[in-house]
Amino acid sequence: MMKSARRKNRVIEEEGRRPSRSLRADIVVPAAIALATFLVFSGTLRNGFLNWDDDLNFLNNPYYRGLGWAQLRWMLAAPHWGHYIPLTWLTLGLDFALWGMHPFGYHLSNLLLHCANAAVFYFVSRRLLALAIPASPSSSPGWLELAAGSSALFFALHPLRVEAVAWVTARRDVLFGFFYLLTVLFYLKASADQTQRPRWLRMSVVCFGLSLLSKISGLTLPLALLVLDIYPLGRLPGDPKRWLSKATRQVWLEKIPFILMMLSAGLMGMSAMGRSGAMLTMTKFSVTERLTQACFGLAFYVWKTFVPLRLSPLYSLFTLPNDRIDPWAAPFLISSMFVILTTAGALAMRRRWPAGLAVWVCYVATVLPVLGLAQSGQQIAADRYMYAPSLGLAVLVAGSSARLWRDSGRRALSNAAMIIAVLLAALSLLTWRYVKVWHDSESLWRRALDMDPAIASAHNNLGAALFGQGKLDEAIEHFDRALQLRPHYPSAHNNLGFALAGQGRLDEAVRHYRQALLINPQFAQARRNLEVVLQRSGPGTHDLRR
Repeated sequence: MMKSARRKNRVIEEEGRRPSRSLRADIVVPAAIALATFLVFSGTLRNGFLNWDDDLNFLNNPYYRGLGWAQLRWMLAAPHWGHYIPLTWLTLGLDFALWGMHPFGYHLSNLLLHCANAAVFYFVSRRLLALAIPASPSSSPGWLELAAGSSALFFALHPLRVEAVAWVTARRDVLFGFFYLLTVLFYLKASADQTQRPRWLRMSVVCFGLSLLSKISGLTLPLALLVLDIYPLGRLPGDPKRWLSKATRQVWLEKIPFILMMLSAGLMGMSAMGRSGAMLTMTKFSVTERLTQACFGLAFYVWKTFVPLRLSPLYSLFTLPNDRIDPWAAPFLISSMFVILTTAGALAMRRRWPAGLAVWVCYVATVLPVLGLAQSGQQIAADRYMYAPSLGLAVLVAGSSARLWRDSGRRALSNAAMIIAVLLAALSLLTWRYVKVWHDSESLWRRALDMDPAIASAHNNLGAALFGQGKLDEAIEHFDRALQLRPHYPSAHNNLGFALAGQGRLDEAVRHYRQALLINPQFAQARRNLEVVLQRSGPGTHDLRR
């Protein structure tokens, strides 16, 4: 098996050195992929900041603005708001140095990073597909480029990418995705080029570290690399009993720096989330509920990958009955059965279809950090969480199709290209339309409420957006609705009090400010607003906050 893998790698390297293919495959194709991605997502450049963490991170945060020593110390010092992402903050500080507070520049950086990721993923896909589906003498010219290009575009143009690209706060997702992909690409290069292996491995380790400094979601990547060592690289035998043999020692030794960084990042991430107060304890969210949510997430993301309809900015836990997960409710029961049956099927077919098991294990390992086992925040799932986990599914889709038309001749290849173009055009249209949802706060939260009218935080945030436009009556309606859904919602009480004070209804405003402080005595903004009203000096100038 290992000899076969080495032969495959030599073939890839030899093909990569053919000048007849070099320009087309290494420059034109990835450039076209990046350009198509830019055009489909270009609408994000007209979007603004949102009152969903953009206000917290950028509009009301002077500490990241610039690249001076004060800003760098703040970025590197400690986790902020539950995340330690110094490299992400560095890019945002650069944005401020270049663009000030103009949202265009921030969105441009997100988009360019996503375009770069699409191009890098093309090279990753091409190497993986060449290993999994070796060329034959009857192979149609260009089949590998078509398959790898289809995989990259399926990933890049998919509507599930919109949240990560169109939301400035999600910079961490596209940035960690960039270094994540480079980690895999350099690892594949190390496996194929024995003479330069140490150099490629060092670069892979460095990129993995940079991905963790951008966002820790990719901390389980070493597990995915081990899967790649089994299939398609063939560096580890398929029989687990032989994994610890002398011949495989090098495979494990080279994982040590990856694993050490993985463990360090995991401990830091748990500590940061715990200190932020966003993590739900076991008393609020039991082990059974967490495992049920994990199964739901695994099924949900696969479903949305292949049926990307009714996407929402927020899939909330708090719209479930009693804010709890019932494992026997139909959506959760079906999801659990899907995970069990898929796992069993992949194991049963591992010899005839090793790619299926490899992709499923990589998918589970990659999405594991965001499945809710350590629940933070109110979301039960989020589109942005599929940025890296979707990569394996994209390769699997392209690879399964490529096997059908690899040896079918030019005409069949042309027909396949036309079908792929139609499918990608459909995805692009969905993405283009969904990008507009993220244009401003009002359109964002109206979309969330269209998908689920029972999200209290969406009513609260929509009310804040309407208040900013001077639509006090409509804003008050949404604050009231938020409190009907969640009576003990301090931010909604504060915002309602602020809006009522703006209408001169001071007694009602005082009542809501006091209710907010009764629920959360540390709510400094509500206390300031209450003092302003009690002093009869007007409603103040404090911004509405969630």
